[in-house]
Amino acid sequence: MTEAERIQRRAADAFVAAGERWTPLRSKLFRLIMQFDRPMSAYDLGKALSVTEDRQIAITTIYRILTLFVTKGIVRRIESLNAYIVSANISRREGLVFLICNQCGKVSEIEHHELYREALDAIRRVNFLPARLVAEVRGLCESCQVGRVPLH
Repeated sequence: MTEAERIQRRAADAFVAAGERWTPLRSKLFRLIMQFDRPMSAYDLGKALSVTEDRQIAITTIYRILTLFVTKGIVRRIESLNAYIVSANISRREGLVFLICNQCGKVSEIEHHELYREALDAIRRVNFLPARLVAEVRGLCESCQVGRVPLH
């Protein structure tokens, strides 16, 4: 079994365990998201899926599936890009920080629970009730840093 097949199997299992059906269209959309090396918008995913399906897939259908994927934790929405990636940490819902490369557009996902806890503590101290906490860091990935001076 390939790594891509293992990721899809874990996602499908998590999805079914959450009480959802893993339909052929959902499976195809998930595989499509996995194929890209950077986050893709719902419209780009819809166009690509329509081509592979040889029929027009309504954007509302794409958004419905993406919302389910995000809710169940198998896909992440990169808020600042309004785009989607397959989650490297399917079982994790908090403590994730997304590292977005300004040059090549790739996104990495790391766990940083201390940062998350400190941010939530600071938010609570000012009596703000957060609906959700999103941590995104923009910069340059290792591949794009050649000849650049790091920020201190």
